[in-house]
Amino acid sequence: DHRGGYVVAVNDAPRSGATKDRAGGGAGAPTHVRAPPGAGGWQVGRVDEGGGAWGGGAAPTARSILRGAAPGSVVHGYDVSPPMIEAARAHDPSLASLTFTVGDVAAMAPPEPPYLRLASRFGVMFFDDPSRAFRRLGGWLAPRGRLAFAVWAPPRDNPWIATVRAAVEAATEPLPPPPADAPGPFRYAAADPLVRLLEDEAGVVDVDVSTWRAPLALGGLGTPEDAARFALASFTTFAHHLERFDVAARARAHEELARAFAPHHRDGAVRMPAAIHLVTARARTR
Repeated sequence: DHRGGYVVAVNDAPRSGATKDRAGGGAGAPTHVRAPPGAGGWQVGRVDEGGGAWGGGAAPTARSILRGAAPGSVVHGYDVSPPMIEAARAHDPSLASLTFTVGDVAAMAPPEPPYLRLASRFGVMFFDDPSRAFRRLGGWLAPRGRLAFAVWAPPRDNPWIATVRAAVEAATEPLPPPPADAPGPFRYAAADPLVRLLEDEAGVVDVDVSTWRAPLALGGLGTPEDAARFALASFTTFAHHLERFDVAARARAHEELARAFAPHHRDGAVRMPAAIHLVTARARTR
């Protein structure tokens, strides 16, 4: 699982060669935007946790949202990971319209005034108490405000995850299967539970799910070694497993994965097939 993620509008999904399928249920990337009284702009709220390219941290996603928002908009980014927030702040130290805060949105009080958009890229799968978290997020949206979440589709449609697992297990030992409905990257691979949470707990309507399919650049531009390093560090399932072994075993896992990624390296990146559910919805008129 990829913890320490974030929430922002997901408008930076890859475009080249991508296809979108309709899917039953709902999942996606949430975006909160709000316009304070007398302001013509938007405020976009980023919620907890974090293709195109997959990598680079919180700042690129937040900047992408800001570029797509109306003039005068402000983007607020929230992340449970202090290092992620520190890196984002260092990347954009002088933009008053783009701010980042360390915090768990599942436990934070709703903002005043509420946001008009809420977005999350690969974050909502990790809430310890999903019902509580989505009830809380429902209060972050202004009437008729919209959200968008991105979550991973099933592992069979994301073969890169099996490649990473195989390399780790070859260097160490088999990993146990994750518990059902436990926090993790594929928690909402079947989108129906997420749709029910959004409708029943967040209180939103018009929940819609589509599936994006295209090659994904793992970790962005870089070598197979770079992509392997990114993949092993980004999923705590693998990172925590490897911590139980010595430096030599961890080095073997990196070498095995870089070797497995090498045939997929083209145009400056490791690119493998991927599928992502994109879920959108809107708040009721209150």
